[in-house]
Amino acid sequence: FAEGTTGDGTRVLPFKSALLGAARTAAGEAGAVMVQPVAITYLRIHGLPLGFADRPTIAWYGDMGLEDNFVKAVGWGSVEATVSFGEPIAFGPDADRKAVAERCYQSVRRMVADVRRRAFIGPPPAGRRLFPAAAKDAKGTAEVPAGASPAAEGDSVTSRAS
Repeated sequence: FAEGTTGDGTRVLPFKSALLGAARTAAGEAGAVMVQPVAITYLRIHGLPLGFADRPTIAWYGDMGLEDNFVKAVGWGSVEATVSFGEPIAFGPDADRKAVAERCYQSVRRMVADVRRRAFIGPPPAGRRLFPAAAKDAKGTAEVPAGASPAAEGDSVTSRAS
C-alpha cells in the first residue's frame, strides 16, 4: 500500500514516493514498466452501508496485531468491496518518482470518491463484472492476453464474500 502506513479508513493518506523503488529497479532492467493505481473501497458489512463513522471498524491500523485484525474480520460476516483500476502510468529509469506517486495518489482518491458516491445509488449496472476477467497467474485469454495490463482505466471489480 503506497501510503507506507495504516489509517482509520476515513481518507486516503498521501503516498510515499520511496515505495516506487521496486518499480525503478524493474524499469532499470526492462527499460520501462507500468505503474497502475489501484483502489480498494469497502462498501457494506452484512449488506448494510459502511458510513463515515463505520470506516474505522473495518480498517487495520495503529498497533493492531494480525491476530486481532483477523478475529475482527471473521466476525464481520459478509463484506462488499470494490477494487478499481486507474490509468497505468509509464515509469522509466528517469521518471520523477515524486510526480508519479502524486499522480497515483490523486487517481486513487478520485476512484475511492467515485465508488463511494455511486455505492448508494443502487445495484451495479448491468454488464459490470463481479469477478476479475482472468485468474491469477493465467497464461492469457482471448479477452486479456498474457502480459497485458490487468485492467483498463475506469474498470472495477466488485466482490462479495461471506
